Amino acid sequence: MGINHTIFHSVIRGFWKEAKEQYIYSGYPHCPFLPYTFGRYGLASPKIFYIGQDTYWWCDKYLPDMIRQFNIEDYDSFLGMYDKTEIIDDEGIVTVPRLRQWGNGAGIFWSVVQSLHLLIRTGVYHSHTDDYTENDFEILEEIGYGNLQAIEQRSSLRNEGISMKDKTAYSKLKSISEQKLDKLKFILEAYNPDIIFVLAWKDYDSWFEGVENKWLEELYIDGERAVYRLNNGKKVIWSAHPRRMLLRGYNKKELVHFLADSLK
Repeated sequence: MGINHTIFHSVIRGFWKEAKEQYIYSGYPHCPFLPYTFGRYGLASPKIFYIGQDTYWWCDKYLPDMIRQFNIEDYDSFLGMYDKTEIIDDEGIVTVPRLRQWGNGAGIFWSVVQSLHLLIRTGVYHSHTDDYTENDFEILEEIGYGNLQAIEQRSSLRNEGISMKDKTAYSKLKSISEQKLDKLKFILEAYNPDIIFVLAWKDYDSWFEGVENKWLEELYIDGERAVYRLNNGKKVIWSAHPRRMLLRGYNKKELVHFLADSLK
């Protein structure tokens, strides 16, 4: 299952119409992040999406092409990058072959996501990639991935050593992104996931805009877990970044089981 171009074509058009000047004046150096999936996502059951905070350096080498395509309203060409033809050549894009190459050095976010996905799908917890079978790597191809924020937050840019040329324009760009791109409904409409894990503890009510949901108060643990039931039995499990959860006293195995148990 690929990106639903009908949805993201109109989404990107609406974003660029309002964001064009702010994008250019701010000096923001990356393309806006759009959710994507690994190769076997369309065959997965259940379909699971993992949502982070933001992604560093997203397709920055394609920014000139993006601006050119947006200026002539050639949105299909821009969205074509997200069909895993061009962007997988970017060394920063996560793919299963790269996870295999990175091994246990993939970072705590992707380490937890891999172990969590395999636990849900196989019932077996793996601590290290050395323990994966070829079937496990095939199961990891079912993953869908997104972010709460299509435009990186200011702290992430600072970590990259990047300063905006115009901070006011950047703030306006972030606001437009929150209104036009940073929405759960687009992921639901394009990919129809059954389960969504959000691993970034952030007060972001606007992300749910347009999506009916019920907060399950009895499962709430402040700073660690909030669970929402959507229509058709879908669930959102909202937790903190794995790094923060480790600081709260969890080890990796405990955290993975804690997240998986949230589905019960």
